[in-house]
Amino acid sequence: MLVNLVNNSGFKKIRVWCDGKEYFLGQRELVTVDVNRKFKLKVFTQEKNHMTFDFMFFLIDGFLDEEQLGNVVHYDAEFELEADDTEFIKTISIDWLEARDDRSFFVYYSAYLNSQNVRVLKTQYIPTDTKKQKRKSMIFLTCISSAMWLVIPLLFVAVLGGFYWLLLALIPLVLLWTIPSFKKVAKLKTGFSSDTIINTLKDKENEYNMNNGGPAPYEPSGFVEKAVDKVIRKIFKRK
Repeated sequence: MLVNLVNNSGFKKIRVWCDGKEYFLGQRELVTVDVNRKFKLKVFTQEKNHMTFDFMFFLIDGFLDEEQLGNVVHYDAEFELEADDTEFIKTISIDWLEARDDRSFFVYYSAYLNSQNVRVLKTQYIPTDTKKQKRKSMIFLTCISSAMWLVIPLLFVAVLGGFYWLLLALIPLVLLWTIPSFKKVAKLKTGFSSDTIINTLKDKENEYNMNNGGPAPYEPSGFVEKAVDKVIRKIFKRK
């Protein structure tokens, strides 16, 4: 049974395992494979997980903020498939699966399969390494965007010099930058958790399944939602 595999995702080059054979597909590239009616397909995104920082916001605003930090995480995927018992060649479009968390500024990517004649029986999302990324995010939040590099020296000056009025002046700084950044540090563990990512991707997969292979239309309603959506699009260069 012949099946065409097409890379219609946003991934520049994916690695595919199909019934024990390996293939590399650039964007819009196609490969024809010979499989049984039931077969397995594994997609490696080949993309690096990374932290993003909106430097333009820093140049415009003149300060560092925890909302200028975002994280992009890519997960690989393995599929159990069943093809219709027909003679003609079937086609599987390997698409992008994108799920985002606006509250913690995380975007998760994996693969989604679109096909008229091949059914997905089971999907398994496979974790990738995020240790270095998580460490960099924690350093950024605790040491830079929290303004600790400014709070600690001023605190020493205030205590040692007896400038207690300076302690009062530090309160707005702590409220505006330090506390929000530390709160986001606490959320990093959840954002990088494999359980969180896998469940989020599964929910998004179900959403795609119910919307003809794509995400449900999203339009932020309230002022806060629109502001968060604007920041997310800026950080991750979405249009």
